[in-house]
Amino acid sequence: MKLIDVINARRVIINKASVKGISFGTSFKFMKFMKATDDDQKFYEEKRNELIEKFATKDENGTPIYEDDRYSFTDENFKEVNKQLVELSETEVEISESLKFTEQELDKMEFTIEEVAAIYDLIKE
Repeated sequence: MKLIDVINARRVIINKASVKGISFGTSFKFMKFMKATDDDQKFYEEKRNELIEKFATKDENGTPIYEDDRYSFTDENFKEVNKQLVELSETEVEISESLKFTEQELDKMEFTIEEVAAIYDLIKE
Protein backbone atom coordinates (compact mmCIF):
# COMPACT_ATOMS: atom_id res chain seq x y z
CA MET A 1 0.00 0.00 0.00
CA LYS A 2 1.31 3.46 -0.80
CA LEU A 3 1.99 5.92 2.01
CA ILE A 4 -0.53 8.43 0.68
CA ASP A 5 -3.20 5.71 0.69
CA VAL A 6 -2.47 5.05 4.37
CA ILE A 7 -2.75 8.77 5.13
CA ASN A 8 -6.05 9.03 3.26
CA ALA A 9 -7.42 5.87 4.90
CA ARG A 10 -6.55 7.30 8.31
CA ARG A 11 -8.65 10.39 7.52
CA VAL A 12 -11.66 8.26 6.63
CA ILE A 13 -11.24 6.06 9.70
CA ILE A 14 -10.97 9.08 12.00
CA ASN A 15 -14.18 10.40 10.48
CA LYS A 16 -16.02 7.07 10.76
CA ALA A 17 -14.74 6.27 14.25
CA SER A 18 -17.00 8.95 15.71
CA VAL A 19 -20.18 7.42 14.23
CA LYS A 20 -22.49 5.81 16.77
CA GLY A 21 -23.54 2.22 16.27
CA ILE A 22 -20.19 0.80 15.17
CA SER A 23 -19.60 -2.63 16.63
CA PHE A 24 -16.91 -3.07 19.25
CA GLY A 25 -14.94 -5.33 16.88
CA THR A 26 -14.89 -2.74 14.10
CA SER A 27 -14.05 0.09 16.53
CA PHE A 28 -11.23 -2.01 17.96
CA LYS A 29 -9.87 -2.73 14.49
CA PHE A 30 -10.08 0.98 13.65
CA MET A 31 -7.99 1.69 16.75
CA LYS A 32 -5.49 -1.06 15.85
CA PHE A 33 -5.10 0.37 12.34
CA MET A 34 -4.55 3.87 13.71
CA LYS A 35 -1.92 2.68 16.20
CA ALA A 36 -0.19 0.52 13.58
CA THR A 37 0.05 3.45 11.16
CA ASP A 38 0.98 6.22 13.63
CA ASP A 39 4.65 6.01 12.62
CA ASP A 40 3.72 6.19 8.93
CA GLN A 41 1.69 9.35 9.59
CA LYS A 42 4.55 10.88 11.60
CA PHE A 43 7.09 9.97 8.90
CA TYR A 44 4.94 11.58 6.21
CA GLU A 45 4.40 14.76 8.24
CA GLU A 46 8.09 15.05 9.16
CA LYS A 47 9.24 14.64 5.55
CA ARG A 48 6.53 17.01 4.28
CA ASN A 49 7.56 19.63 6.84
CA GLU A 50 11.22 19.20 5.89
CA LEU A 51 10.32 19.85 2.24
CA ILE A 52 8.32 22.93 3.19
CA GLU A 53 11.16 24.21 5.35
CA LYS A 54 13.66 23.62 2.55
CA PHE A 55 11.69 24.95 -0.44
CA ALA A 56 9.12 27.47 0.83
CA THR A 57 9.68 31.17 0.41
CA LYS A 58 10.80 32.61 3.75
CA ASP A 59 10.03 35.89 5.48
CA GLU A 60 12.72 38.15 6.97
CA ASN A 61 12.88 35.88 10.06
CA GLY A 62 13.51 32.77 7.98
CA THR A 63 10.01 31.40 8.60
CA PRO A 64 8.13 29.84 5.66
CA ILE A 65 5.44 32.22 4.39
CA TYR A 66 1.91 30.84 4.85
CA GLU A 67 -0.92 32.86 3.27
CA ASP A 68 -4.40 32.02 2.08
CA ASP A 69 -4.19 28.48 3.51
CA ARG A 70 -1.01 27.57 1.63
CA TYR A 71 2.74 27.99 1.70
CA SER A 72 4.45 30.30 -0.77
CA PHE A 73 6.97 28.88 -3.27
CA THR A 74 8.86 30.16 -6.27
CA ASP A 75 7.74 28.43 -9.48
CA GLU A 76 10.94 26.39 -9.59
CA ASN A 77 10.69 25.35 -5.94
CA PHE A 78 6.98 24.58 -6.32
CA LYS A 79 7.78 22.08 -9.07
CA GLU A 80 10.56 20.49 -7.02
CA VAL A 81 8.53 20.21 -3.80
CA ASN A 82 5.64 18.65 -5.73
CA LYS A 83 8.00 16.16 -7.38
CA GLN A 84 9.43 15.15 -4.02
CA LEU A 85 5.98 14.98 -2.39
CA VAL A 86 4.84 12.60 -5.12
CA GLU A 87 7.91 10.44 -4.49
CA LEU A 88 7.19 10.49 -0.74
CA SER A 89 3.53 9.63 -1.33
CA GLU A 90 4.50 6.64 -3.46
CA THR A 91 6.57 5.08 -0.65
CA GLU A 92 5.38 1.52 -0.10
CA VAL A 93 4.01 0.68 3.34
CA GLU A 94 3.31 -2.83 4.58
CA ILE A 95 -0.15 -3.31 6.11
CA SER A 96 -0.90 -6.55 7.93
CA GLU A 97 -3.86 -8.58 6.69
CA SER A 98 -5.16 -8.56 10.26
CA LEU A 99 -5.74 -4.81 9.94
CA LYS A 100 -7.93 -5.16 6.85
CA PHE A 101 -11.74 -5.05 7.04
CA THR A 102 -14.43 -7.34 5.73
CA GLU A 103 -17.46 -5.87 4.01
CA GLN A 104 -19.56 -7.07 6.94
CA GLU A 105 -17.49 -5.06 9.42
CA LEU A 106 -18.17 -1.88 7.44
CA ASP A 107 -21.66 -2.70 6.18
CA LYS A 108 -23.63 -0.73 8.79
CA MET A 109 -21.79 2.51 8.03
CA GLU A 110 -22.48 4.91 5.20
CA PHE A 111 -19.58 5.78 2.89
CA THR A 112 -19.18 8.13 -0.02
CA ILE A 113 -17.49 6.78 -3.13
CA GLU A 114 -14.43 8.88 -2.25
CA GLU A 115 -14.28 7.31 1.21
CA VAL A 116 -14.55 3.79 -0.22
CA ALA A 117 -11.77 4.64 -2.68
CA ALA A 118 -9.59 5.83 0.22
CA ILE A 119 -9.98 2.56 2.15
CA TYR A 120 -10.27 0.23 -0.86
CA ASP A 121 -6.93 -1.49 -0.23
CA LEU A 122 -8.01 -2.20 3.36
CA ILE A 123 -11.10 -4.18 2.35
CA LYS A 124 -10.87 -7.94 2.15
CA GLU A 125 -12.85 -9.34 -0.75
